[in-house]
Amino acid sequence: MTPTHARSSHDRNSSFFGRRLAQRATLALGLGALSLSAMGCDEASAEPIDDDSMILERLAQLESKEDIRTTMLKFSQVLDAADVEGLKALGPRFQEDIELNAIDFDGTSHHYVGMQELVDGYMPILVSSPPTLSPSAIDVEIDGDTATAYFKFTTSIVPPPQLGLGTDQTLMLFAANSVDFAYEDDTWKISSITLAHSLAYPGSLMAP
Repeated sequence: MTPTHARSSHDRNSSFFGRRLAQRATLALGLGALSLSAMGCDEASAEPIDDDSMILERLAQLESKEDIRTTMLKFSQVLDAADVEGLKALGPRFQEDIELNAIDFDGTSHHYVGMQELVDGYMPILVSSPPTLSPSAIDVEIDGDTATAYFKFTTSIVPPPQLGLGTDQTLMLFAANSVDFAYEDDTWKISSITLAHSLAYPGSLMAP
């Protein structure tokens, strides 16, 4: 005699919910077909959205922004360490005619074009009086093959004599910075840098 087993409440519930799910799925399919018929041929035959291409485009943009931020952090480290060799190592990330415009808190502007002017003109200022520099978060806007990074510096520095600011006090400066990039040779390269400084502390300068 073949033994029989009483079905547990768990088995009965599983069977019940399984049938209900199957009924709901069948109903949903039927309603979906009716809805498509009511929509008409034009809407039913509309081109599907290419989700894969949208995802790939967004991933490419995120990778570009991360690449640009990494370059800016490396550039910030170079300035913080007054590292001439580190600047040269970033050469492949610069366009040949890269421009740097450093604006002092008194409005004086110092303009450099090309890697050689950065090495011979700009970096000696940092070497003679290395700053203690802290960058903010970096915002990146991309427009096709160009991009701009925005960020700020907080800098503690004794102004070097080359700047002619007439003080030997340790100053705290803010700098609102923008860096333009161009995409060439499969690389985001810096085309121009603007560093606009303002005096944070002290509020005014005393004679040395």
